[in-house]
Amino acid sequence: MHTLIFFLFLSQQIHADLYRPFWRSKPEVQKRMLKDDLLVVSAQTSEKREKLKYHFNVVAGGVVKSNYTFTDSVVRNFEDLKKVDPRFQEVRIMKDQKQLFLHLAVLGYHARMYLKMDEQKTNNTTKWDWECIEGSFKGMKGLINIQEIGRHRTELSFASDYFSEKLPLPKAIVNFGIEIIARQVAEKMRSYIHAQAKIRGYYFNDEG
Repeated sequence: MHTLIFFLFLSQQIHADLYRPFWRSKPEVQKRMLKDDLLVVSAQTSEKREKLKYHFNVVAGGVVKSNYTFTDSVVRNFEDLKKVDPRFQEVRIMKDQKQLFLHLAVLGYHARMYLKMDEQKTNNTTKWDWECIEGSFKGMKGLINIQEIGRHRTELSFASDYFSEKLPLPKAIVNFGIEIIARQVAEKMRSYIHAQAKIRGYYFNDEG
């Protein structure tokens, strides 16, 4: 459904501003996210001549069929990520929810990270700016964003950005495996939110 040409078309926008949901300025992409359940996912790697030679980023975004308040309540239970995908081996909320420990196992590679979480919340938006302060991928920064886009629709997006002197993973995995994994996790996350919403009566198949 999602062709290589489509993602090449989006790639310049992804690089232009990692943390701004670029698809909001692309009506055709927004329409597909709302009507066709499109998940926008991309992982990109580039090499630079500076000391921090390698740069890669991951961005993912999609729409869930539940209201903002319910979606927020599910997403912020980070320890439930183990129920979403078994690649999350261990997840612990620490220090009054201002730090998060993650142990991920991906393609035989294990990553353990301590994330500093800075939450900002309004009536219809929740945003976490995060940074890996210890462990694998130290210095990686990113964003988790939950935003109401309709009475029964919520946009959920994720972005990460990392500079390093050397690739922390085999280059083939960074270029191809990470995007596949990111898509799988995004799909599982949306399915998990929808399953919880159906159980508790917050799933809306129409926009209402």
